[in-house]
Amino acid sequence: LPFNSSPKHRETISWSFVIQGQCPRSCHLCHMSPRVVQGRQRSEPVLLQITKSAPIYELVSNNETYQALQEAMMSMLWCSCKGDVIDDWCRCDSSAFGADGLPTCAPLPQPMLKLSYTYEPSSSLVIMEWNHTEPPIGVRIVDYLISQEKVTERTDHSKVETGTSVSCRCFWFIHAGSNHKPGSLSAT
Repeated sequence: LPFNSSPKHRETISWSFVIQGQCPRSCHLCHMSPRVVQGRQRSEPVLLQITKSAPIYELVSNNETYQALQEAMMSMLWCSCKGDVIDDWCRCDSSAFGADGLPTCAPLPQPMLKLSYTYEPSSSLVIMEWNHTEPPIGVRIVDYLISQEKVTERTDHSKVETGTSVSCRCFWFIHAGSNHKPGSLSAT
């Protein structure tokens, strides 16, 4: 493909070449560059991948890309990029489970055991307590808005200036985690 080296073209398109595997010789859709590896001739496609880079404000201004960006960021923050955030929990991918069958994309919180402050221990009884507290799942998406405002000085009402200001609009998507009451464990 011809590459246009104008500054405008370079700012909007980025070319990235990544090996996505090898094409068989019978493939008529790939442009081949033959090379010999270990005595056999192998062919790889010349153009492997093209990606278009776009500024972040273009992604959040479009509803389709905004939703995809939100889902990807929440998956990255809370599910280790191995699942989707549903309400206040992670729906893990099928490959995100350990040998014990527990999810690895969002491991379950381990209970913190401590001596109970409510009951005095005796020679035959020890009271232990634990708390299960899950962190809230959420993500913050920031969108910068450029707006025109009329600025008036209070001392001089005849002077009206127009200025451009940049404001920050923040969206919070927070789902409260489940907070369980402390349990108790008695050992004799």
